[in-house]
Amino acid sequence: MSDASVATAPPFSRSVRALTSRLRAPAVITVARIAGAGLALVVQILLARSIPQALLGHYFTAISLATVIAMVTAMGYPGITVRFVSRYNAKARPRWRQSFLRLARRDTAILALFGMAALLCAIRIMPLHPDLRTALMLTAPLVPAIAFMRIAGARAIAEKRPYLGFLPDTFGRPFLLFAGVLILLSWQNHIGFEAVLLITTISACLMAIVQSLLVVQMSGLRPQSVERCEEDATAETSRRLTKRWRHAGLGLILPTLFAGLLVDLMLAWSSIFLPAAEIAVLAICAKVAFLAGFVSQVLLQTQMPDIANAYFRNDANRLLQRCARTLVLSLALSGLALIFFSLAGSRVLALFGDAYVDGQALLVVFSLMLILRIPGMLAVQLLTVMGRHAAINRGLPFVLFAGLALMAVLSGSHGVLGAAYGATAMIALHSTVFSGLVLRLLRLRRLGVR
Repeated sequence: MSDASVATAPPFSRSVRALTSRLRAPAVITVARIAGAGLALVVQILLARSIPQALLGHYFTAISLATVIAMVTAMGYPGITVRFVSRYNAKARPRWRQSFLRLARRDTAILALFGMAALLCAIRIMPLHPDLRTALMLTAPLVPAIAFMRIAGARAIAEKRPYLGFLPDTFGRPFLLFAGVLILLSWQNHIGFEAVLLITTISACLMAIVQSLLVVQMSGLRPQSVERCEEDATAETSRRLTKRWRHAGLGLILPTLFAGLLVDLMLAWSSIFLPAAEIAVLAICAKVAFLAGFVSQVLLQTQMPDIANAYFRNDANRLLQRCARTLVLSLALSGLALIFFSLAGSRVLALFGDAYVDGQALLVVFSLMLILRIPGMLAVQLLTVMGRHAAINRGLPFVLFAGLALMAVLSGSHGVLGAAYGATAMIALHSTVFSGLVLRLLRLRRLGVR
């Protein structure tokens, strides 16, 4: 819209446009993420009250395993898309940009379909519980759907379309699942196990298709020009660039799993050692606790630009002040969650049914885990700002291996609480290792050592 048309618009219309222009995308997206998390929580309450505990455990195991496989098969491309697309846009290299996007789509498509096929083959070969086998078969299409959603979302964010990048996964998918469950309840007055699995898979697949089509349609390039551009880019892109893109993506697989899919990774691993009924309790308590810790995570994300700015300006005092303030506020919010769940955790879990009330101890342990997680989250983000990706990838395998081993050992002796203890120990080790590394690097930087 031109400036002249805005100037000649009625005063009320100008006021509305001025107000909407001041609405920041991060605030709207945060509200939408909270709303989506709320819808997901309502769905979990409905499922917990309608589906037997063991079947709900199989449901969570299947969803978590498909999500973990999807992120592995995406090969870290969602984490590097913004970086390379923004760089090539700034350097006016559209051919390299299109070549990168083409490689990301192709690699993701091949690996995601291979991951889904491997999962289906494993279902046939491995001796699994019949209900778990059914759950895994019905949710196998989630692997390519989630992988493509992450790729499309990252491209939308890189092209400065944050609503299209975030909302389909954080709000659209929970909304479709919520609507599907309500329709199912109104139609047959109960929720069937296989029906809810199908609704979950169909919701994700629909969102993946819609988001991918919208991203391509709104990219501003006609199909013919994109096709020509990709052909030219293939001829010009060297093996060095392709190797560089793939190497950068592979380096982000473990950080992505640890930072964004910790609950799914924990559930998928614990399902090997724990019965399905205990997995249901573990999943409910973990998701409730991490929903409470969402505010602290948002606080860390919103403060990182100021922290990064202070770092690059070599303003040590401001950097330390920002980090200390962020840590204090985040720890205070997480501490309030710990106090709340210590006093009223059983009442919260009673919403899911009487079978989950005894999980208050788990809820408290996970709340403690969120407190221990905050220094590590801040440390890893600081290491990313410093460009120390190699240090992150050197430390994470050790932390992850030690944590998974602890979960396996403790779950055998202490059951579901043992799995939570092992995960908490892993988070404590993560924060200790990376916080110590950050403090050492900052000290060396202050002394002038590079």
